[in-house]
Amino acid sequence: MNPLMERLGLRVPVVQAPMAGGPTTPGLVAAVSQAGGLGSLGAAYLTPAQIWEAGVAVRALTSQPFAVNLFVSELQPSVTDPQVAAAVAELAPLYAELGLPPPKLPERVQEDFSAQLEAVLEVRPAAFSFTFGCLGADEVAALPRGGPCGDGHSDQR
Repeated sequence: MNPLMERLGLRVPVVQAPMAGGPTTPGLVAAVSQAGGLGSLGAAYLTPAQIWEAGVAVRALTSQPFAVNLFVSELQPSVTDPQVAAAVAELAPLYAELGLPPPKLPERVQEDFSAQLEAVLEVRPAAFSFTFGCLGADEVAALPRGGPCGDGHSDQR
């Protein structure tokens, strides 16, 4: 038993990868947690409302601890909607030649991190993890003391 396992009440030293973009479902998160590990919800591409709904769904399936993970991006998208429309129009003949419909693009590239973090804090997971950046001082201060155990890593130097 290690300090993380003790703090979170885990029975096995397994932390399920928080795979954003669809592979991580509330069912998978709950199953890992039920088995004694730490199930992790990859919520980077979810809206705040979806984060809340997923948290409620996990809690309906298990009373065991789970984590939520977000991407911390210090970069804001610099591509404008007209630029995206122009790129799609430029590629339209190629898609037509291949008999494919033009791609459906997301309405926004990235959700509002502050709103996502608020949703995570409302869900109150046992652990919160993040990647691709660092939390700001205000964000760290928002994490409740004695609340979620935090973990993060950054690929930035």
